[in-house]
Amino acid sequence: HHPPQCAPAMLLRWALSLFSISSAQDVAVINLVRHAEKCPGSGHELTAIGKARAAYLARCMSRESRSRLMPLGKARAVMASRVRPGQSTRPRDTAKPLANALGLKLQMPCDKVDASCFAEHAKTLLFAESTLVVFWQHEDLPLLVEALQIPSLEQHFKRWPKICPSIFPEPACLRGSMCYDEVWQVDMKRADSKSTWQATSIRSLHQGFPGPSKLGCHGDLTTTTLQWIVA
Repeated sequence: HHPPQCAPAMLLRWALSLFSISSAQDVAVINLVRHAEKCPGSGHELTAIGKARAAYLARCMSRESRSRLMPLGKARAVMASRVRPGQSTRPRDTAKPLANALGLKLQMPCDKVDASCFAEHAKTLLFAESTLVVFWQHEDLPLLVEALQIPSLEQHFKRWPKICPSIFPEPACLRGSMCYDEVWQVDMKRADSKSTWQATSIRSLHQGFPGPSKLGCHGDLTTTTLQWIVA
């Protein structure tokens, strides 16, 4: 699911296949993101590391420049699972800095297990060459993928991984899945503005969060020179 590390011509072919661009179709992207870090002592909120990750995503997903994770430029809508009374606020708290950076209202219409609600509302937030970034509980992300009805779905996307590549060594206090850096990117297409959005493919990419004290955008948020491909 990662772009091949190879000659420019092969990289160009990979970028072209990212959306199978057609002038007769609208394209959009949905990035599915796990909320940032928690530890047993953080209650329903993010840890300090989690807040730093949220700030990193806000900075790197609100730029006009493009990357593999943001191939259409900055996010145009931000969504999170609705906060249940007395329960985790982490998806909201991870999403809010990005929504604020973009000057957008954070959309939270759906409970974390209501995947049909998610699929319905997500499609209303898309328009041609737009990116929707979604923050959710990791155990329920496969439900969102299933609700989008992606053709030929691979096994990897039916359960959130326990571990994944990360520049930043995760804190020892974490429990359960240690994978916070992965993002599931879904390609969406429609024939025209009167048609319904359809999911066409999915891939796993990585945020490249370098830690709280480092600047820049890394991993699949590194600026790419292939901006013109999906323009």
